[in-house]
Amino acid sequence: MSARMRQGGLRRQRGVTAIEYAILAAALAATLFAVAGDEGPLRNAIDSAFGRVETTIAEGGE
Repeated sequence: MSARMRQGGLRRQRGVTAIEYAILAAALAATLFAVAGDEGPLRNAIDSAFGRVETTIAEGGE
């Protein structure tokens, strides 16, 4: 197996891992929203964090 093929596999694995973490983060956020309600500092912090994630994904950055 060439180095190029191994490197491509690593990139795909990193992408899959990133998606898995995003799914876990979304599930955790949904749980926190259910517990904490619609208002308050926790909600604002989570909204801010997801906003940063969306921006990073939209820009294609790391």
